[in-house]
Amino acid sequence: MNKLKILFAHDVPLIKNTTDGLMYSSTFTKKLWNRYLSHDIELTVCSRQLEKKIEDTANYGISSAENVYFKKIPSISSLKNMYHNRKIAKDILKESISGVDGVIVRLPSEIGLLTYQIAKGLQKPVLIEMVGCPEDAYKFHGSMLGKLYSKPAKKKYQKSLKSASYVLYVSKEFLQKKYPTQGLRASASNVLLSSKDQEVLEKRMKMIREKKYIYKIGIIGNLNVKYKGIDDALKAFSLLNKDLKIKLEIVGGGSSSIWKKKAAELNISDNVLFKGKLSNDEVINWLDTIDVYIQPSKTEGLPRALIEAMSRGCACVASDVGGIPELLSEKHLHKPNDYNRLYKKINSFIEIESSRLEAASTNIKKADEYLPDRLKDKRDNLYTKFFSDIRGK
Repeated sequence: MNKLKILFAHDVPLIKNTTDGLMYSSTFTKKLWNRYLSHDIELTVCSRQLEKKIEDTANYGISSAENVYFKKIPSISSLKNMYHNRKIAKDILKESISGVDGVIVRLPSEIGLLTYQIAKGLQKPVLIEMVGCPEDAYKFHGSMLGKLYSKPAKKKYQKSLKSASYVLYVSKEFLQKKYPTQGLRASASNVLLSSKDQEVLEKRMKMIREKKYIYKIGIIGNLNVKYKGIDDALKAFSLLNKDLKIKLEIVGGGSSSIWKKKAAELNISDNVLFKGKLSNDEVINWLDTIDVYIQPSKTEGLPRALIEAMSRGCACVASDVGGIPELLSEKHLHKPNDYNRLYKKINSFIEIESSRLEAASTNIKKADEYLPDRLKDKRDNLYTKFFSDIRGK
């Protein structure tokens, strides 16, 4: 049987290493492509591309793989790029889509949405992976233009989702209610966790009971985007008891200059550490040193970093946006932008050891629901139906 030809589209900027010619990414790696390749297909990935020399490939995963091909699509994510690049992107996508059997798009993304529209026009089968809320993403983008576009974006995506034949949501309820579909649907997070056992919990419990003086607060987020709530993290941290030895560690790529300036204004520079981008293994090792993980985002789908922190037994505090209330109880949630509430909940975890012990057990148990084996069946059932329907045509 010939392999199905499937096209995957998203805005992610993959990096082509000029040294070895391979494609790299921190998240869109061979491990992700294997979800699709296991169904006996070949995959063409349509996305943005950057070409540069990667000095330390350890900070990235390899995206290049057998039966995976890459097509460069110009960015259409801003008004300027939309004006200059949309026709070019449309022509490349139309030609690429014409030569495949089916299409998978990950939304929200402008390349993904354009791909969906072209594929529907060409009567190609399409499966949507809905991983976030476009309305919130634009609303909290940080610009007035983004806020103005948030409502039209919501309607545009709702229209597409409603007409979709196959939809995979990362949330259990949030995205389904906001962007419903009349087609087949499934719910499965896009988180890739490692298997774990009682040793993780025992290690965390031991760490909590032996904790003496220094507490570490952690947050993961790209420093170039405002919706991750780094500003609220800094403000909340500045309110904590100065007599305690507490550190705030921030993991993520991007420029830290604006946040270092903010930390200086709040007089907390000595206690804030920007660790830059870490590899997946480094993130796990780092989380094992964190006492309280925070996710004060303005918008989210179902945050991968929060689930990873929960899987390592971290006490967690987060905003009540997107699918986060599906992960944490109400007592550990705060409204977005409410840094005073965030501070109080962090402080409560620091002051009450028993609350951290309880959170470790509860969070590991909850994160268990997102282990690969548990999610694989949900995803595979929809993928299998999608691919078998194509083969049956």
